[in-house]
Amino acid sequence: MLRSAMLDGEIVHLNPHGTSSFGALLEDLSDEHPERLTYFLFDLLALDDYVLTGCRLAATALFVNGDTAIIVSSALATK
Repeated sequence: MLRSAMLDGEIVHLNPHGTSSFGALLEDLSDEHPERLTYFLFDLLALDDYVLTGCRLAATALFVNGDTAIIVSSALATK
């Protein structure tokens, strides 16, 4: 069971073409529309009691594919 995690990422508003819009992000935040936002996870820094900052991405992917709510893209898991 996942108890805690430290994530590095960015919240964005994606327009219909798949590109981000900072103006639309500000509008979504001020109008309180979180359903329009997407979170891009860049790195998993810590998981429960383990610091993962020294791990390669593939090692991190193997670490979190156990009994957690985190799903790692197969494309990322090979890097």
